[in-house]
Amino acid sequence: MYKGLASWHLCTSLTKQHIIDTMGLPTSQKAAVKQGEGKSSTAPVEEVPVHEPGPGQILVKINWTGLCGSDKSLIYDEWTTQGIKMLPETHGIAGHEGAGEVVAVHDDVKDLWSVGDRAGVKWVASVCKKCEFCTNGTDELQCPKQLNSGFSIQGTFAEYCLTDARYATRLPEGVSDEEAGPILCGGV
Repeated sequence: MYKGLASWHLCTSLTKQHIIDTMGLPTSQKAAVKQGEGKSSTAPVEEVPVHEPGPGQILVKINWTGLCGSDKSLIYDEWTTQGIKMLPETHGIAGHEGAGEVVAVHDDVKDLWSVGDRAGVKWVASVCKKCEFCTNGTDELQCPKQLNSGFSIQGTFAEYCLTDARYATRLPEGVSDEEAGPILCGGV
């Protein structure tokens, strides 16, 4: 009996970082991936790779994600008459209302995020921070180089999502993932 309790205590005392360092991140994940075109499009769940964060990025394990009307429009190609369509870089993964936990942090942004922090992934995932719109203090949402979750980069309809560490939203204690997700649609 004592040995079992000791093993249980050892397991519960391991940190998430230790587990990730020892076992590593998964190499694959489940994601809803757009298939087809137009009204007949579907988004079946498939196995896709998990990518490690590159410079300036964090990897968020998505615990909750919302489904916005924009996601539906992108999946069903409803905006193609206006020249708007999911870009190939999304690999068919929509979503921009994701809330979860940081599981990997690139070395160059460890001063901003730690493994275990709660983070949100929103529509505007990144901006250049160099153009006139980004530097005037009021118009960064007009940045011509902005990246959008589920439109120009992979979105949150997956178990894991890479995002710009400088632009991810830190989720406060007391706000559940289910409450945070829909608010992220507005870019909070």
